[in-house]
Amino acid sequence: SRSYIEFPNIRFSTANLSSVSSNGIFYNSGFLVKTVSGERKMFFNKHNEFGDTVWTIIWDSSDAGGTGILLTDNDEFILTGGLGFGGTTADIFLSKHDSNGNNIWIQTYGGSEDEIGFGIVQDNLGNLYIGGYTNSFGKGKYDNYLLKTDPVGGKIWDKTYGTKRSEGGMVPFVFVDDFIFCWGHMDTLGALSQTGDNNYVAKLDLDGNIIWRKFVVDNNSLSTTIWNATFHPKYGIFLCGEYNVASKGLAMRFDLDGNLIWQRTYSTRRIPAWDQCYFTDIDVLDNGDIIVLGTAPSITDTTRLDRDIWVLRLDSMGCLVPGCDTLNTGIQDPAALTSTFLIYPNPARKQTKILLERPLTIDAEVLLFNFLGQKVMTVKAYQGMIDLPLDLKGLGAGIYVVQIVSNGEVLGKGKVVVDAH
Repeated sequence: SRSYIEFPNIRFSTANLSSVSSNGIFYNSGFLVKTVSGERKMFFNKHNEFGDTVWTIIWDSSDAGGTGILLTDNDEFILTGGLGFGGTTADIFLSKHDSNGNNIWIQTYGGSEDEIGFGIVQDNLGNLYIGGYTNSFGKGKYDNYLLKTDPVGGKIWDKTYGTKRSEGGMVPFVFVDDFIFCWGHMDTLGALSQTGDNNYVAKLDLDGNIIWRKFVVDNNSLSTTIWNATFHPKYGIFLCGEYNVASKGLAMRFDLDGNLIWQRTYSTRRIPAWDQCYFTDIDVLDNGDIIVLGTAPSITDTTRLDRDIWVLRLDSMGCLVPGCDTLNTGIQDPAALTSTFLIYPNPARKQTKILLERPLTIDAEVLLFNFLGQKVMTVKAYQGMIDLPLDLKGLGAGIYVVQIVSNGEVLGKGKVVVDAH
């Protein structure tokens, strides 16, 4: 079935769906933008098992937006997003509602500038973890922001993750075995000619410490875009989005230790100067098959220059055609999207930083070699570190080889370009 929700005098709206309860109901939350004034209003709906709208509530608060929704016990639900959404001083809000939409409690969090919440997960004690971005705290703009509260929204701690450049926020998407899994955006592109964020998926403990993080980048350091993630207890972690090198729909599967199992890219046909194909949502069936939803140029009507809704059903290996993991079917391409570490910024001048995917489990050294193979720098790196700063002020302009070494074994290597100071 399908249902439509119409709002008069609205320029556009966005929506986010909750999971489905045991009796089939689910909730929808988002924001509306008024045509004349541009004012934003938050709405939320309840739907029955057929998708029919049971009720709709528009929150009587100027410039509010709901961007994350969590179904809880007794068909109650929790919302997050922003109050003052669209301005420069929004606060994250967290509100709980009963099955009729009545507000049970509400809490707000933020500083002197802009914060927005994107997603919520709940642990087995009822504590809540809200992910989003912050401009009040952290190192730069739109830093990844994670906030932990008790079951009624009382703040326990908050943490930021980011660089001095502009990030894009983070989204917690599942709580499993006393760990939180998140995806997000981090600006790890140092060259001024490159734009956009690199994306990552990460595993965190309940104190917000990073257990591992996996950057989703290609060999040319061009950005990818992750739009959504999901988890299946048998099959692991799945991401979807866009492979920006060729503007194709991207799907990836990881195990719970962050190891990439497969990655697939798909497209329909190309239209010049368009971002043609991308996936916006992904779900996994109990038999391992995968449903991905996105947008792409029409396959049947090649005269149109706009895009259609795009739905694919893939097998557990991400294949539209069985055996794509061993055969080249002509429609999906292997995308080289893995890295043991990233160097940010790169090119660099006075300082840079090595961003590891996992904290070091042993003490190590970072070695830099010039183009003649001469060692020009040694930096100690200790167990537990995940970001390794490098002071480059004593180095001349050029390309340097970077090695991470422990007990004579090379744990990882890369290159950094040092510009003239």
